[in-house]
Amino acid sequence: MMNHVIKILSSDRLFSVDYFQQVDWAKWRTQVVNDGLASLCYPKISHACDSLPPEAGRFFRTWYENAVIFKDFAVQVLKDLQPALSAAGTVVLTQGMALSEIIYPEPLCRAMGDVDLFLPDKNMKEIRHIFLEYGFKPYRDYTNVLEYNQLMIDLHEGLWGTDRFTQRETIIPVRRVAWLPSALVPGLYVLHPEHLALHCAFHGVKHGFNKAIWDCDLIRLYYAGFLTTTARSREEYLLKYITFNHLRGKKMLPVSIGDNKNFRIAPVVRGAVTLLVPHCNRPGFGQMLLTFLCPSLKTWLSYFVAILLPPRRILLQMYGRRPYGLLLIRRMIDLLKYSGKAFKRWY
Repeated sequence: MMNHVIKILSSDRLFSVDYFQQVDWAKWRTQVVNDGLASLCYPKISHACDSLPPEAGRFFRTWYENAVIFKDFAVQVLKDLQPALSAAGTVVLTQGMALSEIIYPEPLCRAMGDVDLFLPDKNMKEIRHIFLEYGFKPYRDYTNVLEYNQLMIDLHEGLWGTDRFTQRETIIPVRRVAWLPSALVPGLYVLHPEHLALHCAFHGVKHGFNKAIWDCDLIRLYYAGFLTTTARSREEYLLKYITFNHLRGKKMLPVSIGDNKNFRIAPVVRGAVTLLVPHCNRPGFGQMLLTFLCPSLKTWLSYFVAILLPPRRILLQMYGRRPYGLLLIRRMIDLLKYSGKAFKRWY
């Protein structure tokens, strides 16, 4: 069901009224909300909303309007703060906000849960202070996540999650990241489209492509020419190999990255990745796939252990402020639950 929706949302096609007469509306509505696709549907069906039940028309409009309000509010806050932010260093829009600028032209509006900002100058303290002075407050035990009137700002000094797991410094697909001036928020920057595509692939693999919106992002990036089948490093090759195999398996893209003799990929690594990709949406399997980007067995083991048992500061963010012993117990319980879910879905 979602494959048809993704194909429409990632192209210039429109929904037909007949399509909604053939689906289970309640189930369809729940799924597009859970998959982060709801706000993108309205521009694709607004031409025929009068032919739909009133409930359907309200659904499409509400999700679209909420996404537009969130985006406009986020842009206005960033514009207000831009002089101070620019004076403190380089601030780069990534993920949802960058995607909105690069591959979702108006009237499309991609929903965002937060605004992710990359700080390549490692100026977290100064940037965080600017947001706090504006009225933002720390969110739970997340040191670099701030909230203001339901607007979440997530600050990153490392683009690939190296703020949390230092092992990712050895498995990143791009070591020299580029950015361009932002048209959405003049004075700030937006991640270079090709690097944004890799970042989206990295994020999708990490979370096992659990939301259809991430597939939609990658397909639009591919057809815009930003997600290519060429690779400049072993890590980039494996990341794209996983991503394209996933999209091909869901019959979303007809292409494959193919073989590349420029990079040494052990047959056991290629075989394991090929085996795991169709099951990457199972709990924890996405993180397992990322471990295969590690350049050595030592790094692989270190990263694998860090995923199973994150550092205390990460456990605090995951489970809240509790004694360390209770955090460890909670993590063990979650690992058992995830293992049970994965085992059940496997069989």
